[in-house]
Amino acid sequence: MIIVYSKNIVKLDKFSEMLPLVEKLVAESRKEDGCIEYFFTKADGAENEYAFIEKWESKEALELHRKTPHFIELVPKITEFRESSALTIYEIVL
Repeated sequence: MIIVYSKNIVKLDKFSEMLPLVEKLVAESRKEDGCIEYFFTKADGAENEYAFIEKWESKEALELHRKTPHFIELVPKITEFRESSALTIYEIVL
């Protein structure tokens, strides 16, 4: 199993514009084969820190996700609303 943690610092004045894109990305991603969980979360106590937390059955499922039309369309648009981001991919060991 693969866990994706994508931390995003969102421009304070852009969250409301970004949210519909995120809602669509989450909804479409949850429908994909191999997607176990897909969340968009807000850091406790941080005004503009959010994260995508995803669980995928395999690396192959994650790679297919990155090639879907909704990913290709929405992620570059979402990127425009961020100040910074960091992506970490984990593989479950135990």
